[in-house]
Amino acid sequence: MANPVIIECYSYKWIDEFNDIGYRIRKSMVDTAIRIDYIGSTSIIT
Repeated sequence: MANPVIIECYSYKWIDEFNDIGYRIRKSMVDTAIRIDYIGSTSIIT
């Protein structure tokens, strides 16, 4: 299977990862990215 689906338990680290990635995106796209939001989590990784 080329792209297996993996089901994981929820992890609180996901929001920290979003904050880190969001910071880097905002920093590199100062004039482009008006807003970057975290819209919940899913426990299914594809």
